[in-house]
Amino acid sequence: MIKVFPYTTITNSDNFRFKISRDTLRVKSFEVHTHEFSELVIILGGTALHLTDNGQYPLTAGDVFVLNGDMAHGFEACEGLRLCNMMYDPRAMLPQAGDIQQLAGYQALFVVEPLYRAHHPMHNLLRLSMQSLTQVDGMLDIILAEYKQKSVGYASMIEAIFLQLVVMLSRLYASKIDETRGESVGRLALALTLIETNYHQPLSLDDLAGAAHLSTTHFLRLFKETFNLSPIQYLIRLRIAKACALLNDKTLTVSEIAVRVGFDDSNYFSRQFKQVIGVSPRVYRQRT
Repeated sequence: MIKVFPYTTITNSDNFRFKISRDTLRVKSFEVHTHEFSELVIILGGTALHLTDNGQYPLTAGDVFVLNGDMAHGFEACEGLRLCNMMYDPRAMLPQAGDIQQLAGYQALFVVEPLYRAHHPMHNLLRLSMQSLTQVDGMLDIILAEYKQKSVGYASMIEAIFLQLVVMLSRLYASKIDETRGESVGRLALALTLIETNYHQPLSLDDLAGAAHLSTTHFLRLFKETFNLSPIQYLIRLRIAKACALLNDKTLTVSEIAVRVGFDDSNYFSRQFKQVIGVSPRVYRQRT
């Protein structure tokens, strides 16, 4: 039976669900497990085999990957494996809006790759150079010191440095996407970037497939396999999420919000909103 690590493994607080550890594994293997939280893993040195449901692959210094909570994984054949784990609640630690969502590297590392990994065997696509790894390690030093000392304001400091780290890693990943355009992860990330930057504009399946440099049929199959949604369903859910934020602005009518997020028909918007959220936009607004 696979062991599951709950949020209480990292914290008993609902206000700051985060933990950082930097260790050298003293054992040859670490049991396969899952956890409720997400995990950003940076390999600082040594080697190992990373075990997943879809096979195993080698790890070495500079490898960076993200695991969602439901992804079973472990380590084997560890030889001086030094790694930093940052365990966190993605709803709190990752931005739900803003320009970072428009980085193809962010979409690849934090959105696509963890889901894609659950269905396909794959090697890590982001491997830091020694120069970048040194820079990242310095940022980890700051986060680790704040986490241990817990001085007043430590949570805010960690959130700020963590976000800076996320942006840096996303930019580094983005620089790799052109080189790895043949990789499905990079292709899907390019499509998600188009969605994030143009969700309020008319977007067709052909538009998204073109951004991914794939045939429409192949893109549709790959997208549904990864996200368990069609690209258009994904687009609609994103529009609804953007609408939820706008509904806090009482100066905007529901019809105006519908147009802002890409719906020409306010009645269709209301039907889609209720299907996704469970209540109408007006009821949602009254409850917030």
